[in-house]
Amino acid sequence: MTSAAASAQRSANLRRACLAAVCAGLLALAGLRGVALAAALARGHGDAAGLLTARDERRWHGWAQRHPRMNAAFAAAADRLPASARIVWVVPPGVQPRWVEIMALYHLPSSWTVAVRNRGGGEPGAAPRAGAAEAATWRVDVYADGRVAVRSLQPR
Repeated sequence: MTSAAASAQRSANLRRACLAAVCAGLLALAGLRGVALAAALARGHGDAAGLLTARDERRWHGWAQRHPRMNAAFAAAADRLPASARIVWVVPPGVQPRWVEIMALYHLPSSWTVAVRNRGGGEPGAAPRAGAAEAATWRVDVYADGRVAVRSLQPR
């Protein structure tokens, strides 16, 4: 065997050995995690890691569903808005503007939230992006009783 072929063979063997070592390490870590969870459950500590109780999912749903009327408003607005609409949201006092921006991404993924304002004071709205006045094409007013008004800001 030539020197180059021997070097290539050693390199291939080294790569295989490194891959095997990494895989063995990952399997050992997974096994230790499973053993720790099983031991916690056997000792009666419940679901210490939150793996069996869907802790994070419950926390997300509690956060996302904090304003049920707003979630209905997103659905109503989605029915009336075109795809890729650029929106200014005007929401009731007490609704956090950042929450509106995040939930708008979820409910209206192809639209763009230009700004969020609280009606009648309350928490200050999200800072408008550069050129927001020119960029917005739609205004969505959400009222405390759940009504939704959608208006085009384009000149007729």
